[in-house]
Amino acid sequence: MGKGGIVSLRAQGITVGYSYSVSHPGHEVLTGVDVELHPGEIVALVGPNGAGKSTLIRLLSRVLEPQRGVVTLGGVPLKRFGRMALARQVAVVPQGHESPQGFTALQLVFMGRTPHLGFLSPERRLDHQVVEASMLSTDTWKLRHRRLEELSGGERQRVVLARALAQEPRYLLLDEPTNNLDLRYQVELLRLTRRIAEGGRGVLLVLHDLNLAARASDRLVMLHRGRVVARGPAREVLEAARLRHIYRTEVTVADTEGGLPLVVPKL
Repeated sequence: MGKGGIVSLRAQGITVGYSYSVSHPGHEVLTGVDVELHPGEIVALVGPNGAGKSTLIRLLSRVLEPQRGVVTLGGVPLKRFGRMALARQVAVVPQGHESPQGFTALQLVFMGRTPHLGFLSPERRLDHQVVEASMLSTDTWKLRHRRLEELSGGERQRVVLARALAQEPRYLLLDEPTNNLDLRYQVELLRLTRRIAEGGRGVLLVLHDLNLAARASDRLVMLHRGRVVARGPAREVLEAARLRHIYRTEVTVADTEGGLPLVVPKL
């Protein structure tokens, strides 16, 4: 448990690397990383390409196991959870998701109910209600009878998000969720994540757009070369000198009326 009995999702001292052979062990992708996510908050994970953001998502969902350190949920190591039990707690919308061929959008979203039903159990009225609500909230109910291969990249992205919502998880991990989405759906998705957090779930967003990250989250965690180099409110993390060093480009950071920073690259 976290403070006051809060069930937190937490990575402590995480180190992981890719090994190529015994004689050439490769390199560490993450080194000594600490990240904590609480119910009811949105954390944006930011940093340049290759910083280890997607790897951290895979560790927090137990797709990968750390070489050192531990990932816990409510103080319990993730490895103690069965797959179904963990899926009722943590849902992931991965980057570049490959959708199965031949399924409709509705069938894919119903797959999100598997952790609550099992593989052969009949669907209940509750499951239909949860699936419909998940698709309505992502504006995909109108797509329910269309096959996945007929959908655009942005439509598939929203259907995959609906499937994750149908799991009714305590934590939602989104890896570049605004990819393939036009401006309208980017804004709607981030509004949806705020509603999800206000409902008591924790949300972790991996975002490249620093300005979106600043406006969509309660706090930022910045990764660089596999290490956490800054964490906290956007106005503290998005410092011009830090961004110039990490992104190796000239930027200015302006203050807005709302107190949030506005990052502007110099062309």
